Amino acid sequence: MGEVYLESEGEKVAVIVRKVGSGQPVRVATVYLMTDGWHAKSADLHTRHAWSGPYGSPAEALASFAMPISA
Repeated sequence: MGEVYLESEGEKVAVIVRKVGSGQPVRVATVYLMTDGWHAKSADLHTRHAWSGPYGSPAEALASFAMPISA
């Protein structure tokens, strides 16, 4: 179904992307560090349901986004 990975990771922001075949990577979510931990904002949803978290790290958020995509 494609590879899902962290494309860039800074001190307060990380980007989760998906790459299928030889196509361009597509942003799946952006992960932000907030006062209570890391929170992910889906790139596809534009409602309050687009947010998930808190997570302990961007990698933990990545695991939650990678599982539904590859299932």
